[in-house]
Parts: sequence; structure tokens; C-alpha cells
Amino acid sequence: MTSIPERQSIVSLIQQANQDGARLDKACAEAGICLRTYRRWYRDGAVQDDKRPTAVRPAPANKLTATEQGRIIELCNSPGSPESRPDCLAWAGWPKAALGGLGSGVFVLKLS
Repeated sequence: MTSIPERQSIVSLIQQANQDGARLDKACAEAGICLRTYRRWYRDGAVQDDKRPTAVRPAPANKLTATEQGRIIELCNSPGSPESRPDCLAWAGWPKAALGGLGSGVFVLKLS
């Protein structure tokens, strides 16, 4: 992430080059950013701060429910699990009944 003072400096240099006759896209390229980045940074007459740290990110559609997570942990800790190494547990193509209704497929749980 680029700090506000660094953004202000870069935008100022680009604007100065543009006022001296350089095309905006060429000045941006010389500064090491694309024109779209410049326009995102400099909007409404001011340098904008980075919005990524405060962005709202929704949970993925395939996120496990608390019940599913609990069932997987229970399966991992149960005796007779197919892989008993403590650092990695993997099931490949287990039938639905063996997974306790979680479906069949492949998942790997890394514990380290």
C-alpha cells in the first residue's frame, strides 16, 4: 500500500510533468503507475487514501457453517481417521455417509 504522503508526492510530480507538456498517461508510466491508478488516487481535486483496509468483504458463498466446521473437527479427532498425522488430515472421495452428511469430495485440513 502506498501511504498518503507518497501518493501526494507522486501525484504532484505527475501534475507538474503534465503542466510542463507531458501527456498524463506518459507521466504516470514514468512514475511507475498506470493512468487508472492515478485517477483512483486523485479524485475530486484531492489525493484519496487507500480504501482496501476498510473495505467490507462479504463471506464467500461456500464458507462452512459452524455446524460443518464442528463436524469436520470431530471427524479429524475421531479414531480410525484415514490420515492420523497431526499436521495434515485429508479425505479424498469419501462417501457421503462417512463424512456424516457433509458431502463427498476432497478437502485438506492443515493444522500447522
